[in-house]
Amino acid sequence: LLDVSGQVVVPSMNPLAVGSNVTLNLVPQSPINIGTWSYETTVIVICYPGGSSVSTHYQGRVSFNHSSSELSINSLQLHDSGLYTFQGMEPPITDVTLRANATDLVELNDTAIFTCSVSSGTSLSYRWLNGSSEVTASDRVRLSGGNSTLTIVSVTRYDEGPFRCEVINGISNGTSQPIGLNVSFPEMTIGHTAYKTGSDIILSCSAQSKPTESYKWRFNGTFLNEQSPQLSLQNIRENQTGSYACLAYNNVTIRFANINTMIKIVGEATVIVTKCHIPPILDQLFTLRCEVTGPVDYIHWLMNGQLISKNNRTFFSTGNKTMVINPIQLSDNGEYICEAFNAVSNLTSMAYKLVVNCEYYKSR
Repeated sequence: LLDVSGQVVVPSMNPLAVGSNVTLNLVPQSPINIGTWSYETTVIVICYPGGSSVSTHYQGRVSFNHSSSELSINSLQLHDSGLYTFQGMEPPITDVTLRANATDLVELNDTAIFTCSVSSGTSLSYRWLNGSSEVTASDRVRLSGGNSTLTIVSVTRYDEGPFRCEVINGISNGTSQPIGLNVSFPEMTIGHTAYKTGSDIILSCSAQSKPTESYKWRFNGTFLNEQSPQLSLQNIRENQTGSYACLAYNNVTIRFANINTMIKIVGEATVIVTKCHIPPILDQLFTLRCEVTGPVDYIHWLMNGQLISKNNRTFFSTGNKTMVINPIQLSDNGEYICEAFNAVSNLTSMAYKLVVNCEYYKSR
């Protein structure tokens, strides 16, 4: 008969004479930790880790070999004829243990690896929990080793746990003690990413860590003297544009985390509208220029407060600094201004009043 382990019961001889002995073997042979030998519906032997128990009716007539799971029956009688079976059982799960490769990690830099094991138990199924939520595989979460190993790549502050593993088989289950992660994650507080020259700036850095972090600052890769959570910059200049980094260092775990931000320092700008030398004569080409000193990101033009767009008579060039109307019409009379924008300001020119000149035609 096949038992739950896929083994077959094979007698040493069959049929047998009254008074003879027989040994029942499991093929293929292997030790079974927990199981029962039975005759029809009557249990003969119960085996368990470290021992076995023979039923009263069979005591003195049978012996059980724990290493091979063989059952020997002596002095066979006619009433011993029948069906003999061995039913193996899964051993209970004991001592579910969870281990982590490290518990002090840096956000987005480190990988957490959890391994779940048991002292006893077979045919195991594993289930992972982060707090009360089940953990399943995803882009950053991997399950391997028959789900006994949990790997979290590029840990985040939301991966702190506590993590537990639950192990189940056919007859029992067990849950490990929890393990929590301490994930360091620095944060930088800034008012803006662009400032006018002459401004005062304070950059603030904080890190969630146990124990408390110490801090260092870098500008374009070069360490600065400041070693507090705040970096104060006074009366800033354009040459202070660049990358600012806060490094939070844990003196116990000997780990650090860093966060970067780009700061742009922009000089003052001025803007005026000028016309080219050719006067505005009806049906002729006319050009206006937006003269800007200082940095500018983009420019647009307005006529009588309305935004001017490119059309079949109006064209823009040199980054919208130049506007050409060709040919100019009486409908183009009005007040023109240009607006120039950069990261820290928007500047508006004084209005240029355009009056289209018709004298060219009067002279004819």
